[in-house]
Amino acid sequence: MVSHSLVLGYHGCDARVARKVVAQKDQLRQEEKKPAFDTVRGFFIEGKELYSGAGFRELDHIQICVRSLEQIIGFFWPRQ
Repeated sequence: MVSHSLVLGYHGCDARVARKVVAQKDQLRQEEKKPAFDTVRGFFIEGKELYSGAGFRELDHIQICVRSLEQIIGFFWPRQ
């Protein structure tokens, strides 16, 4: 199974912007006769710095969008 992933990393990016970027990338790949992306990962930098020079902020997070259900081979429930 071949996975085609796109990584986004925009500060202040919202879902609407991310969808537009992915749609544009899909169109370019289609013109190049390449497959569409089946997963997209975005890193979002938000919040105050944890400490001066840390490089990490309080609300930094990664969002993953799986656009092709065939890519999901399992999942887990976090422990309580």
